[in-house]
Amino acid sequence: MNINEALIDAQKHIEMIDSKLDGLVVKGDLKSRIVYSLRHLSLSHFSSFVLLMRSKKNASAAVLLRPQYEALIRSLYLDECATDKEIKDFANKKVPKTLYEMVNLLDTQRESKTISNSYHKLKNMMNSYTHGGIEQLEHRFNAEELIENFSDAKRVQLLTLSKNYASITAYCAAVGLGREDLGNLFINEKYIKNEP
Repeated sequence: MNINEALIDAQKHIEMIDSKLDGLVVKGDLKSRIVYSLRHLSLSHFSSFVLLMRSKKNASAAVLLRPQYEALIRSLYLDECATDKEIKDFANKKVPKTLYEMVNLLDTQRESKTISNSYHKLKNMMNSYTHGGIEQLEHRFNAEELIENFSDAKRVQLLTLSKNYASITAYCAAVGLGREDLGNLFINEKYIKNEP
């Protein structure tokens, strides 16, 4: 898939997620409001990611990978593992655990290593893009000048990763609201690709 096709596909994915989740009702309790606000934030980061990529602001788009992922992981942790005290603390601007701790506790809860394996595989890249590390710097020069320099292949790779996070987020949102039929649509082979 070339970058133009990937951008069109991502925009269609945004529209599909928005149309399918529109109208679903979230309970009004504190935990539900926090969890679904985080899921909404993660999906908003995906929409912004695509908008920035379409504008060829690739470095700024790449910065959003870590916050998109972190909002997803926080929503999962707070939904599946957090105590009532942690929910209240989070609402009072106290972060209950580090991202690393949340990832490990989620895997323990699920008796799996899926989340931590993905985290360890991608954390350095995501942190580097977000915090001005080498991933950002190596895309700042070409042979002669300082200019944003992302290859189309790298743009497609990053777009695919962001889209995958959006698919997982939409799946969790739908299933959490009792709509497994919608959740399965979001992670259907047609819509989600393997992580880069």
